[in-house]
Amino acid sequence: MMRKIPLMLMISIMTLFFLTSFASAVRPLEIDIKTPTLESLCSSEVFLELEIKNNKVIYDNFIVEIDGPDADEWFVLESTFLVNSMSSKLFKIPINPARGADGEFKYDVFVYSKSNPDFKASRGFRLDISKVCIISFDIEKTGDTLTSNIEIGSFDRNSVDVVYELKDENEQIIQTVSFLEDVRGAKEAEHSIELPENIVAGEYYVTVKLNGFDIERTEIFSINVKEDIIETTTIVSTPLYKEVTVAITNNGNVVEENVETEQAIPKDSITGYVTNPTNCRTDGNENICKYTIPEIAPGATAYVIYRIEFWPYWATYALIGAIVVLIGGVSFLRITSPTIKKISAKKSKNRHSVTLQIKNPFRHQLKNVIVRDWVSPLARFDKNNLQGLKPVIRRSDAGTELIWRLGDIRPKEERILNYSVNTMVEGNLRMPKAYLRFRDSNDKRFRINSNQLVLQ
Repeated sequence: MMRKIPLMLMISIMTLFFLTSFASAVRPLEIDIKTPTLESLCSSEVFLELEIKNNKVIYDNFIVEIDGPDADEWFVLESTFLVNSMSSKLFKIPINPARGADGEFKYDVFVYSKSNPDFKASRGFRLDISKVCIISFDIEKTGDTLTSNIEIGSFDRNSVDVVYELKDENEQIIQTVSFLEDVRGAKEAEHSIELPENIVAGEYYVTVKLNGFDIERTEIFSINVKEDIIETTTIVSTPLYKEVTVAITNNGNVVEENVETEQAIPKDSITGYVTNPTNCRTDGNENICKYTIPEIAPGATAYVIYRIEFWPYWATYALIGAIVVLIGGVSFLRITSPTIKKISAKKSKNRHSVTLQIKNPFRHQLKNVIVRDWVSPLARFDKNNLQGLKPVIRRSDAGTELIWRLGDIRPKEERILNYSVNTMVEGNLRMPKAYLRFRDSNDKRFRINSNQLVLQ
């Protein structure tokens, strides 16, 4: 027993020695401020979280002092703060800013040991106070409308510009809307925000700001996928063509890819494709042409345009009509134009009677009509057997020329001239052509030849 007592005493002495050494190696007092920057909205109460660490082997009471603007009035401090030995404790110190205070305020916290004032520590922090604040804020989406319910606080009367920023998932601003509110005290307001047309599906952010104050709040909402493709057809018809325009509009909120449409076109028609089809197939009397649009963005419209041409048919009909008119015109001219016809009748072996028939069917009156004919030098003109109007006779080595001056010939009038010849050769004898020369009512000169006559 006597041997154990010195051992226990030795252990106690060594423990006390180590504790004393540890205490001397560590600072006896440490402090920490959990939030170096505090924010008081509309001068609302906030708490300074102060941690005091007592590294001494005995408990101690500590005195806290705060140095800064209006510290004596705004801070509620206890007389002392008790912390057990070798432990730490978190204290929440209330701060009640004066009503209407606004701005940034800097403070220093000093902590002293009551038993030993030489044991002390200090730390600084900042208090931000806004006289205008957002008390609450939430949003609700109904259809294409976003409803904001916001409560704004202000101790003084203020005209507050409430600004909403709509941002996409990349936080890029796509819309800004503002409302002016007259605020004194706490005011609840409801604002309706119309979303942009064809806004794409996805996640969006709404940030509300009070213009002129460094205050903002953000809420998140989502837009579900909506697919809506509308196809409308417009037809413009003219005598020459029919133009078909198919408008394909994306009224949804997602990009539509590889949008297809089929158009039925008469198979026998001549078609001009302003928009080239992907492919066409025959179905009965129609060509079914498929068109593929690679991409249509929300709110965008793509067009498919083609023409059914009628002008080739009209051109064919016009050509046929022109040919008919030409043939008819030529026939009409031949029927209505003056004519001179040369015929013969054989009287004996070498004797022939030649007759000239002059007709004016429908034309206007023919003026200064002259008829010329020739007798071949291989035949002899018989002037003794002339009937009717006698011609002027001119003889030469080329034959005998006969000239009749008939004067004027009225429409539908016919004249007959006759003479006889005796051929001097055996066989057929080709006689020269006769011709008719006259002037019309416009004093324009014309000449018409007769047919070729062969005496047999």
